[in-house]
Formats: sequence, structure tokens, C-alpha cells
Amino acid sequence: MLEIIVRLLELQDCDQQILMTKEHLARIPIDRQIVTERQTAIQNQVDFIRKQVKELESKRKQLEIDVSQKREGIEKYSLQQFQTKKNEEYRALEHQIQTTKTEIIRIEDHELEMMEQLEKLERELKELQKQEEVVKKEVNEQLTELKTCEDKLLKELDSLQNKREKLSSTIEPAMLARYERILKNKNGKVLVGIDRGVCGGCHMRLSRQLVVDCRAQTEPCFCPNCGRIIYYTPEMDVAIVD
Repeated sequence: MLEIIVRLLELQDCDQQILMTKEHLARIPIDRQIVTERQTAIQNQVDFIRKQVKELESKRKQLEIDVSQKREGIEKYSLQQFQTKKNEEYRALEHQIQTTKTEIIRIEDHELEMMEQLEKLERELKELQKQEEVVKKEVNEQLTELKTCEDKLLKELDSLQNKREKLSSTIEPAMLARYERILKNKNGKVLVGIDRGVCGGCHMRLSRQLVVDCRAQTEPCFCPNCGRIIYYTPEMDVAIVD
């Protein structure tokens, strides 16, 4: 095999590794977001339940205040009832006292319902907080793993780019420029073998003479259809056909 083909194959292998490493690196921010979204989701659940508990507790306290105020009202009505000498006024105050007592019962029943809701929410909150701690630990571990993986990939990429620079320096500028142009247009597949007289890149049949020239390995050969650099090795089954 031509020395230039050997060097270009090494460069192509290095470029493919660089491409794969960059793809893996590009995936890490996505994976990191997926991981953190899991923690955010349960945090939002905890915050929502906590807010409900706070609001219910505030409403319950307001009910206690309402009951206290109404009890004070009953005491005031009872005092007025004790002081009045008019039957009509007495009965009006008695009606007001009974109405207020009924309102107190209604409020206290509502307060009991709220307390039951609070107990249920507090149990749910406690369970969610346990889950949150588990998720937080798992997320931290996963983020650490992702950071380790990212650091490793960045180190590998730096090493590959240094390797590529050295490999590129061994190739004459004209051939390197042609390689770079094909690399850009053909998604990293620059050098391809010939298989049964067909280009391994575009799969178009090659002329008899081109296959012969490729097998002779006297100079680099190019596919007339896709422009890729074609090469031959004894392991390839090449049929020389028109």
C-alpha cells in the first residue's frame, strides 16, 4: 500500500475518533439536563405540597381567630341579655347567641376537615421529602459520573487533536487540502476500499483501468463519481470489469 494512503488512513481513523468523541461530549449537557430535571421535578412536588400545607395552616388559624371572636360576641350578647329588661330585646339577643353558636359549630367542623387534610398533606410531604433525599443523592452521583466522563473525553479529544496535528504535518499540503475538502463534504468518509470493482463510498462501478491503477498502487486514485480516495488491499475481492 502506498505510504501516503497509509498516512491518510491513519489521519482518517484519528478524525473519526475525534468526531465520535465530540458527539459523546455533545451528549453530556443533554444527559446532565435530564438528570437535573428529575431532581427539579420532585423539588417542585415538595414545594407544591409545602405551599398547600402553609396555606391550609394559615386558613385554619384564621378559623381559630373567627371562633374566638364569635365566642367573645356570645359573651357580649349574654351580658347585654342580662342587663336588658325588655322581653323583645332579650329574645333578639338569644336568637343572636344561638345563631352565633351554630356558626361556631360550622366553623369548627370546617376546621376539623382542614386538620384532616393537613395530616394527609403532611404525611405526603414527609414521604416526598424522603424520596427527594434519595433522588438528590442519586442525581449528585450521576452528575459526578458525567463530570468525570466529560473530563476524560476532553482529555482524549486534546490528545487526538495533538495526534491529528502531527499526522497532518506528514502529508503534503496539496493532498491534505484535498483530503480536508472531501472530509468536509463526505461526513468523515474520505478513503474507501474498492469491493468487486465498486467504490466503497458511493457504490458506483469503477472502470477497468481505474481498478488496475488502484491495484498497481503507484499513485493515489480517486473515484470519478464522488471524488473519494480509493485504495486496494489484497484482502479485498476485486473483480476487474468494464
